[in-house]
Amino acid sequence: MNDHIDIVNDPEISVVLPVFNGASTLSDSINSVLGQTFENFELLIVDDGSDDRKMDELLSALSASDKRIKLIRQSNSGITGALVNACQRAKGKYLARIDNGDCMSKSRLLLQYEYLEKFPDCVLLSSSTKFFDPNWEYLYTVNGIPESDSPSWAKPSDAPNGVNADISHHGSVMIRCSAYEAVGGYRKEFYFGQDWDLWYRLFEIGSYGVLSEACYLARHFPTSISLVNSAAQRTIARCSHGAYRARLNGQDETPFLRQAAQVVPERLRSISNSDASGSYFIGELLRRNGNEASCGYLKRAWSLTPWNMKYFIRYCQSLPLRS
Repeated sequence: MNDHIDIVNDPEISVVLPVFNGASTLSDSINSVLGQTFENFELLIVDDGSDDRKMDELLSALSASDKRIKLIRQSNSGITGALVNACQRAKGKYLARIDNGDCMSKSRLLLQYEYLEKFPDCVLLSSSTKFFDPNWEYLYTVNGIPESDSPSWAKPSDAPNGVNADISHHGSVMIRCSAYEAVGGYRKEFYFGQDWDLWYRLFEIGSYGVLSEACYLARHFPTSISLVNSAAQRTIARCSHGAYRARLNGQDETPFLRQAAQVVPERLRSISNSDASGSYFIGELLRRNGNEASCGYLKRAWSLTPWNMKYFIRYCQSLPLRS
């Protein structure tokens, strides 16, 4: 292994990875970071109060295996608290994100680093993202807007997110640390949608860019936050957009922050219904792609909620793919 002593003391990039349990997918994510062609980084792993012994053992072993890995442990407070904790400790010039279970292309850090070095006014850089199922079966690609060779300034518009920008995935971004600190970073009021609340504030002070390369590889799991709590995320999106518009018009954003603070996970929602809707979402995407793996997901969705005729019909439609 290379000697990473200098990198540990003075990294160019801080990669932030918040985790809560999920030991079975963690190694893939970490290995994709450690295998980067750009090596001058630190990897900050925040264990947000995991209660899985396997996770604890794995994190300890991984942090001992490479000096670039820094393990941060905290009591459970949610992903926003984990991100705030890690970003406060980051030593890099740039912040990069990755979620447990996802991966990044081998050149992701290098490509984003070179872009941000070339354009000092760019405060936020994203890339295209390819989405997969838990077994790495391809689902779809989100390219982001705009795709160009130079950064753009976000402008208010009538678009759903309020600006002429679209970030393909939270994990796809690299942020200039000085800009992150200048706007106050992630805010604790946003349990969900902490990313867009931050993007809006970054758009107010600098330009943003999108790489056409698919530098980020994300996986959808049936019970992932983005699928299970989609309604809550839509509410948060309205709050972050409202706060953004209030600031642009010189108004008080506090009412929107208070509303956002009231949005928490739907803890009382049944696990079976959550699993069913997530399995249906993945299965239907696979079916449309002509992938026989759709059968298993759609069958599970229907078996968990046998009264849902739409799930049953889609399952039947997927059966010919097995032949």
